[in-house]
Amino acid sequence: MKKYIEAFFKDCYLRNLRPATIEYYKNEFHGAKKIINKQLVEWVQKDVESLILQSKELMKVTTIKPD
Repeated sequence: MKKYIEAFFKDCYLRNLRPATIEYYKNEFHGAKKIINKQLVEWVQKDVESLILQSKELMKVTTIKPD
């Protein structure tokens, strides 16, 4: 699985994503691993769905109304 993760971040670099974006992805990836509490190779669709639902609950979308 490590090679897939490395390939993902290599792709991010090759697509010239901003370093801050790549760092954000790395942080989110590690956060997701903590939430699911499993090795990535053990994840199933239910785990991904659970992660998405938990993330949506934790995030609060704010909008700024133009004057």
